[in-house]
Amino acid sequence: MALTSLHKKLLRVALALAVIVFCIFFFRTIDWPKLGKAVAEARWQLVALAAAVNFIHLLAKAGRWGVLLSPVGRVGLLPLFRYTLGGYAASNILPARFGEVLRVFYLRPHGIPAAGAAGVQVLEKVYEVVGLMVLLVPLPFVLELPPAASKTIGVVVAGGLIAVAVMGWMALHHRIPRQGLLARIGEGMAVLRRPREALLALGLSVLVWCLDAVEVMLVMAAVGLPPGFFAALLVLLFVNFAIAAPSTPAQVGIFEAGAVFALHKILGAPLEASLAFALLYHFMQAIPVTLAGLEALVLWRSLRAVPAADGKLP
Repeated sequence: MALTSLHKKLLRVALALAVIVFCIFFFRTIDWPKLGKAVAEARWQLVALAAAVNFIHLLAKAGRWGVLLSPVGRVGLLPLFRYTLGGYAASNILPARFGEVLRVFYLRPHGIPAAGAAGVQVLEKVYEVVGLMVLLVPLPFVLELPPAASKTIGVVVAGGLIAVAVMGWMALHHRIPRQGLLARIGEGMAVLRRPREALLALGLSVLVWCLDAVEVMLVMAAVGLPPGFFAALLVLLFVNFAIAAPSTPAQVGIFEAGAVFALHKILGAPLEASLAFALLYHFMQAIPVTLAGLEALVLWRSLRAVPAADGKLP
């Protein structure tokens, strides 16, 4: 167990060092006066509007969380929104996506077992991939993409199709153990046996990505880049690919790398405008949400004293 923990720490250090090395080489190519001008001349009212849309985006995520949790326990939308903000604040401040762990603890007072809550988080990730897949399918038909982009989209679509097949198999055949830890994790995926809730969660997943795409389009327009829905989806694809592995707090550096790769390397946008977009988009997402989630993050201290649920579902 200690060796596994050491390997995880070494992996995080290696990823952080890789980000630092990338930033050193990348920043050497930047025309800093042009970058400063692009940021200074940005239309900040559009950035502020994108930040407001981001809170609606997170509210939709909280609603999807509630739908997926419904077979395990009922939690109101506003508490889930508060917990979502606290989870993002934790992940933005602390390394290794600590917010994902914190979200499990938030559900303790509601009597939801940690294993069931973790199962719901796994299902959330599956729904995110499937929701993105639904939107990405037409992308190669409307944009001229290089092979790297087409292959990346192919990976997401293939992953989404596999996820749909596995989810359908589980839902139809009820292949969930009746006892033990796997049973409690499996109960977190019990929403798959409820077609109405399962489809509602998929619809909310597509809505979440669409709202995020609107944020991207607003920030693109703020720095003078032509906004487009499918271009925004491409940016989201590479940003989320870049931050898939936990690295630095708030994924600083690697987040920007994914956005710049999509805009500059694939879509041909100017380098300085692409980096200005990446910085403002990241700022717009991280800072307001972190400030709004600090209160819920402080709640972590009191939650540590709350006894864990005994594994029996409500």
